Amino acid sequence: MTDPGRGEPPTVARRAGAIAGAVAAALLGKYSGIHLLIPAVAAFAAGWAAWKLVSADKRPMIPAFAVQVGHGLWIALGLALLRVVSWDLLDPVILVGGGMWLIARPGLVPVALLGAFQLLALFLNTQAILAVDVGGPLHRALVVHIALRIAALGLMGTGLWTMRRRSRPAT
Repeated sequence: MTDPGRGEPPTVARRAGAIAGAVAAALLGKYSGIHLLIPAVAAFAAGWAAWKLVSADKRPMIPAFAVQVGHGLWIALGLALLRVVSWDLLDPVILVGGGMWLIARPGLVPVALLGAFQLLALFLNTQAILAVDVGGPLHRALVVHIALRIAALGLMGTGLWTMRRRSRPAT
């Protein structure tokens, strides 16, 4: 097995990270149920489409793109089903639009701006989760929001680091 696009075998750290991510996702899915299913399916679809459409040099940013677009589509669907028209609509607009910008022009500026937005939203979601009952539907949804925001931050950083590492000439 090789690292796609590099021709190198995956490192122990990469394998351990993949296993830890899979375990965390399984536990999150067990707790959250449908709240994770919808953004996961949307993220998979967005990631698959991006893999088919973007050039190989932008592929390290696909996971970050997919998580943010999947998250944004989940929020948009929830707001539409609840017929909510409020400032909450900014969240999916920024996530989906920012994700599109991130995959079209990956780099430090979109990562920094989306990262700042995700950190602000993470702070707000953390404040909200402290005010709800553990185990209730709102708590389960907020756990998914927080997990997706943390994942997006980590994946943007990893994607940016990978792209920069690949752009350096071999020594």
